Amino acid sequence: MRRSIFVVAQDDGLRRSIAFALEAEGLLVMSSSSLRTMREVSGAAEIGCAVIDEDAISSEEDGWHVVRGFAVPIVLLADRLRTMPDTFSGTVLLKPLLGGRLVEAVAGSLNPKVRSK
Repeated sequence: MRRSIFVVAQDDGLRRSIAFALEAEGLLVMSSSSLRTMREVSGAAEIGCAVIDEDAISSEEDGWHVVRGFAVPIVLLADRLRTMPDTFSGTVLLKPLLGGRLVEAVAGSLNPKVRSK
């Protein structure tokens, strides 16, 4: 079974753009505007990594708590580096995004051996 990339972004245009860029690389993508949806789906789907826009985290009162509960690598899309919990160990990409950087970050999250080279 192929692992999916789960994209969480409140902005519909951003979410669709990210999904398009990843699907163009042959990746299977699921998406939502809510972290809670990802949490609900994660038990039933084979998720390899998540791409999460920082606005989706900050819009939920316990957003970072929800993110910490995910057992997959996280690629965080940020406008600016806000205070993040010390426990966050994902990849941070600053917006505006270039498709190549996003695809590289996702590929590195799916295959840690590639990331360590």
